[in-house]
Amino acid sequence: MTRLARITPGQREGTAVRPTSDRPRTALCAALLGGALALAGCGNEGPEPEEAAAPSSSVLLPSGPGEDTERVDPEDYEGVQGLSDEWNDVDAEFMTMMIAHHAQALEMTALVPARAESEQLKTFAERMHLAQKGEIGYMADWLEARDQPVPQEAREVAEGEIPSPDTHSHGETPMPGMLSQEEMTALRQTEGEEFDRLFLEGMIVHHEGALEMSEGAQAHGIDLAVQELAGHVHSDQTAEISRLEQLLDEL
Repeated sequence: MTRLARITPGQREGTAVRPTSDRPRTALCAALLGGALALAGCGNEGPEPEEAAAPSSSVLLPSGPGEDTERVDPEDYEGVQGLSDEWNDVDAEFMTMMIAHHAQALEMTALVPARAESEQLKTFAERMHLAQKGEIGYMADWLEARDQPVPQEAREVAEGEIPSPDTHSHGETPMPGMLSQEEMTALRQTEGEEFDRLFLEGMIVHHEGALEMSEGAQAHGIDLAVQELAGHVHSDQTAEISRLEQLLDEL
């Protein structure tokens, strides 16, 4: 696949660039909502959903990582202060590399229905699969809107395919948490409880790598949409690690 060169520490402080086109930040909400609706369709019937609360009349201002959000009255809102449509190489690298990272997770979760023994694992893996598939589409849109190369994995996912392992191989410097070819081969060749154990151990490591990548984007990126996605990935996968560890303990 075509990918951006690894960014050195000196480059992280470089001049920001401005895109030729942009997508509304609500695209992230739409992508995540799409995954949530798909999950709802896969679950058992439950109680009727509660009526949604009326939207607030105040405006919620975005904030940086670790900072509290602020609400202002609509008439006092003057746009996001200190933020713009600018982005830098760190933002683009994160979106590009996280597509490949998510692609391996899709390859892993696609093995679960036929090989796992735990029904709880099957349900949880389906949730992860749908969520990360939606995020791949969002990241591909972000890159395309800024005239950046879109990784082959995203094109495969858009066509309903499971990404090939050949497309997310990154040579001598693999991304944090990526399973080796040997580990993936072992996963493909096992089933039952042994598969469950290998999957859970591998996905925990994989998620921990995503946390590291998200923290780097939050620390050095400048694009608001990337900051929001990195924060979402970090919070979601932190919670998922806890659930994966619980399932592992129950084997």
